[in-house]
Amino acid sequence: MIRLANIRKSFQQKLRENYNDTQEQANLVMHVLKRKRTQLVDTVELIEKNNRAMSDYSLIDNCRELKKLLSEIKKYEYPTEYKRGKIYDDLLENSENVSLVSKEIDSFQYKDNAILILEAFGEDDSYVQSFFSKSTCQVNKKGVTKKKLKLKIFDICVLDNGEVYFTDDRNLNIFRFSKTGSVSEVLDSDIEYMKPLGICQSVDGGLLVTMMDTESKFYHLMNWSFRSVEHLTLTGDIENLHLNSKDKPLLIYPRRVTQNGNGDICIVNWRNSSEGDLVILTSSGILKSVYRGQNIVNNSPFQNSSVVFDPYDVVCDSLCNILVTDARNHKIHLLDPAGKFLKFCLTEKEMIFPTSLSLYKSTLWAGNTRGQVKVFQYSHAFSIKI
Repeated sequence: MIRLANIRKSFQQKLRENYNDTQEQANLVMHVLKRKRTQLVDTVELIEKNNRAMSDYSLIDNCRELKKLLSEIKKYEYPTEYKRGKIYDDLLENSENVSLVSKEIDSFQYKDNAILILEAFGEDDSYVQSFFSKSTCQVNKKGVTKKKLKLKIFDICVLDNGEVYFTDDRNLNIFRFSKTGSVSEVLDSDIEYMKPLGICQSVDGGLLVTMMDTESKFYHLMNWSFRSVEHLTLTGDIENLHLNSKDKPLLIYPRRVTQNGNGDICIVNWRNSSEGDLVILTSSGILKSVYRGQNIVNNSPFQNSSVVFDPYDVVCDSLCNILVTDARNHKIHLLDPAGKFLKFCLTEKEMIFPTSLSLYKSTLWAGNTRGQVKVFQYSHAFSIKI
C-alpha cells in the first residue's frame, strides 16, 4: 500500500509539473499572439490612415509585414478579425503585386546640375539635358551617351514615327530633328512675337505648344500680355488657339504641357519663382480643374519647413492617371484623370528634388536638381481595402 501511495504521489507530481509547464507555455504563446495581434492591427490602421501619403515602397513594406504577421498568427489558429472584417492573405498578395512604382531599375549621374529635360523614346534610351548645358544627349539607362546633339532647347518631344520636335525659346521657333539628322524650322516667321515653351505630341498626331509673348515679364502680366496653348500641325499651322482670359488670367508661365489619353491638356504653370499649379483643360480649352498640391509639412533632412507646391514636369499613364513632380517637397504626385490627388508615387526616400519626368510604356525616368537620373519599373494604380 505504501508503494502504491508513493507511485500515486509521484504521478500526481509529474502531472502537476506538466500542467504548470503547459500552462506557462500557453501563457507565453497568448502573450506573443496578443502582442503580434496588436502589431497587426496597428499596421492595418497605419495603412488605412496613411496609404495615400505613403510611397509605394513604404506601402509594399507594410503589406509584407502584414503577411508575415498573419502567417505567424495563423500557426496557432488565432483569429485575425479587424473592426472592418477579416484580413485575407490574397488581398495583401494582390495589393503587393499591383504596386505602382515597384522597383528601381537603374540610376546614373549626368553632370552635376539640374536635369531640365528627360524624353524617353525606347525601352533603353532617353534624351537628357541639364542646366547650363549647351547640348542635348541621347543616353541609355546606364548613363552611357550614344549621341550628342549640339542643341540648346527648352522642351522636346519624340513622335510615334521617331521624329523629334523641340522648342527654342531664344530663337523663338520650333524645330524638327529628322531621323536622318537634318534640322528644319517649323513655325512661320509671322508669329515671331510669341515665345514657344512646352511641347508634346497631341492625341491626333499633331503638336501642342504652350506660348507667351516676348515683351511682358514671366510673372507680371499686363492687360496686353499673351499666354496660350496652341494646337499645331506638324508643318507649323495653327489649328486651335486657347488664350488666357484678360480679366482672370489662368496661365502665368506655362512651362510644360502634355495631353492625356482622354484628350485633356495638362499644363505645368508657374505662378512665381517658387510655386505653381497644374492646370487641366479639356481638349477644347475649357478649364476642368486646377491642382495646387497638398498641405505638406516637410520634415526632410534636406529641408525642414512647410513648402508650397513646386511642379516642374508632368506625364500621363495609359489609364489617364497624371504624375507631376514636386521638387521642393521631394515628391511625385499621382492624380486621377480629373486631377484629384491619389497618393505619392515617390518620396525623398527614393529621390530628392525631382524635376523632370518621362514615361515610356512601363519605364519611368526621373531626374533631379543634382544631376541624378533614376529609372523605375512602373505599373498601374491600385487601392487597398481592408
